[in-house]
Amino acid sequence: MNLSDPYPTHSQTERIALQAVWSGRVNSRVELARALGVSKVAVSKPIARLLASGLLAEEQGDASHTGRPPIQLALKADSFYSIGVSLFNRHGAIALVDARQEIVAQEPLGDMPAPSEARLAEIKNRIRRLLARHDVPRGKLCGVGLAVSGISDPVKGRIIHSPDFPEDRDFDLCPPLARAFDAPCQLMNIPHLLALMEHRWGGARGFSDFLYLHSQGFGLGLFLRGALYRGARHWAGELGEMQVRAHQDGDLTRRSGTLGEVAPLYRVTDRLKDLMTRGGGTLVGRYFKPGSKYVTIEMVTAAIEAGDQFSAQLLSETFLVIGEAALSLAFLLNPQAIFLDPFTARIPQVTVDVVRRLASLYGPRDWSLQVQILPARYGEEDLARGAALLPAAARLGVDWDRPEIPRASQRRSAHPSSSRTGVPHA
Repeated sequence: MNLSDPYPTHSQTERIALQAVWSGRVNSRVELARALGVSKVAVSKPIARLLASGLLAEEQGDASHTGRPPIQLALKADSFYSIGVSLFNRHGAIALVDARQEIVAQEPLGDMPAPSEARLAEIKNRIRRLLARHDVPRGKLCGVGLAVSGISDPVKGRIIHSPDFPEDRDFDLCPPLARAFDAPCQLMNIPHLLALMEHRWGGARGFSDFLYLHSQGFGLGLFLRGALYRGARHWAGELGEMQVRAHQDGDLTRRSGTLGEVAPLYRVTDRLKDLMTRGGGTLVGRYFKPGSKYVTIEMVTAAIEAGDQFSAQLLSETFLVIGEAALSLAFLLNPQAIFLDPFTARIPQVTVDVVRRLASLYGPRDWSLQVQILPARYGEEDLARGAALLPAAARLGVDWDRPEIPRASQRRSAHPSSSRTGVPHA
């Protein structure tokens, strides 16, 4: 597959139409024409060619208030498939996703071999079994996407340092998978992918500037000016290194007083595990399954919902520090919203509300500055499906680092040959 030109026989209008429909930005001929700044007639021939090619379909939507069901555009579900793999902690999973971004099948990865080569071999085997079980033709697999934590090089598909591969550093992850399946392979840092998922499917749809604060490890996903922002080397968002307390003299090789040092969530879960071990009073024990090694945030959340005041106090103290970091981010980046992990929606009184109180200090009163603090809808358990976005986007020529559909003024001024997102000719 030619990544630079995945659909060499299609016109630029057809390619932009595929991108727009896949992204959910348009779902009809009228909306597509409006997005491109052309007449409905001008998109008729490109749409007809896409329908004939089997990539696009027209379907009846729900009946409108006039009683006439609208005709909607959608990618054909079986026109291609993607594999998404999440390697994140207990939420490790593999998913088979169709062209409409719907999950065909998903299963947990479970325990994986520790050595990186053995782990990679197991991932290959799991992908092969999943494709065979659902009879996916080799030519319809558009690629494999990986959600990884730590530091990586997404351009080369290389892991630099990741807790998902604790045995090794500096090794190729994507190239062996691409060779094994004769299809592209992409990887993305988890906080960046969380922001992308929230923009695609969640509460950030329609937002041009927002942040996703991932409290497990304190990574930050930044979506700015209508596009994902990943920094010069795709390492932007190491929020755990933000200074929130005075630096303590001592070891000059590392910083102190950072968010990751002052308020990690594992300090809450470890303290509750120790309290349980000593027979202390916490409701977390109700949700601690036999054989479990760790107390999880899910257990803490359930305990707080059941009325555990000690757990609530510990978590609210942690989110007070997170709120300080969020306030600093608001002053620095002026986002429309900052999203917190989905579990915060269940216990807002000790999470979302705490951060909101800090965010109310955003700017002097006469500045009229505001930032919304919202619980995200998509989180760690959705990462496998999110990872499947990566190869699908590569197939359609979507560039995460640029707005998917330019503003009308930009479309009118850009020459078609000067930019991939310039006004195409039908």
